[in-house]
Amino acid sequence: MLLFLFVTFLVMNPIAFNGDTIALLGKYGKLITAVIGLIVLPKSPLQFKRFISGNIWLLLFWGLCIIFLVVRTMKFGFDVELIQNNVLFMFFIYFIYLLSSTFRMRHQRPYFYFFKYLAVTLNINFLFWLVVGFIFGFNSWSDGTRVGLELFYDSYITLGILACTAAIANFVVFKYRTPKKGKMYFALFYLYLILVILANSRNAQLILGVFLTLSFFPYFGNTVTKNIYFLLFMMVIGMVFYFTGQMLLNEELINFTSGRSTIWYYIYEYYLENSLFLGESIFGLNETILIENRSETNYYFNSITTLYFHSSYIEVLAAGGIFGLLFFVYYLVQALREMQMNYTIVVVISILGGGIFESYLLQPTILIAFMFWYLIIGETRVTSKKKE
Repeated sequence: MLLFLFVTFLVMNPIAFNGDTIALLGKYGKLITAVIGLIVLPKSPLQFKRFISGNIWLLLFWGLCIIFLVVRTMKFGFDVELIQNNVLFMFFIYFIYLLSSTFRMRHQRPYFYFFKYLAVTLNINFLFWLVVGFIFGFNSWSDGTRVGLELFYDSYITLGILACTAAIANFVVFKYRTPKKGKMYFALFYLYLILVILANSRNAQLILGVFLTLSFFPYFGNTVTKNIYFLLFMMVIGMVFYFTGQMLLNEELINFTSGRSTIWYYIYEYYLENSLFLGESIFGLNETILIENRSETNYYFNSITTLYFHSSYIEVLAAGGIFGLLFFVYYLVQALREMQMNYTIVVVISILGGGIFESYLLQPTILIAFMFWYLIIGETRVTSKKKE
């Protein structure tokens, strides 16, 4: 029930039609559900000890964020939203951990049943809000230079993330059920696949494309896992070589990244004048970059109230500095190497790839990030030796 409620509120949070009522219900509903979960879900000192020991590097990253939050508060004064961003990050992570631990206690195949309940919840929500949307009316397609299907959301990107998450969940259930019982899930997977294409969200298409490639060719997934340190080293070398100031302003790179590299250039400029060892806490630097670079010529910065860096790893660097980034990446690598179920590894790798171009890993209440953190934070990963 908690999973159903939490995911339902995550789906509701970005819904834009009929004013802000539905979005506000989603915003506060997910928080209330997590609070209830922390109260009623089974807990024990041993379980908490496992949470600490299994996620120590993530906690070290978060600890740095809290330290930088205190420093920033002393420098600029209290920022309620910034405090919420940093506190709620670990709050929701711990709720997801307790939810995962409960699944482990109740099911012999906890990951499979997680995907099953997630798929059912998303399927019900999609049908319900689609019907409600048709009744109240909504704009099906986005305006602007890039056209994508939106349905009951105000952004094709949001629909793409919902459809991508639902497609992955339904595909996993289809693949690991008997063919007869899995037909409905396959049909729904195919529907969501079409929606990902129509939404025209390239990040959702990237995640789903990597997921399907690794699912049909598991050798690639195993190769990535076994050579993860080498691949990371090569990625770092490539970023150092290509992501210089002038390169970030290259017109081809700007077009390829849909303007993201322009934002990254401002971050590059910031760190030319400041130390890489210092962070600004979770989403702290975003406000600084936004304010410092507002001008009459920068229409994008003048038209938004919240700036995201469009890269989860740049967000991590900005939050915890270079040490925070190292802690965070090392945690992800260790967690990936400890995971045992092949299909969970495939999902995690796919989302990590998408995180290069979107800022969702530090937002556990985005659907795709919720699925990611459930798989990587779960007690099953560090305690279970069973194969599913």
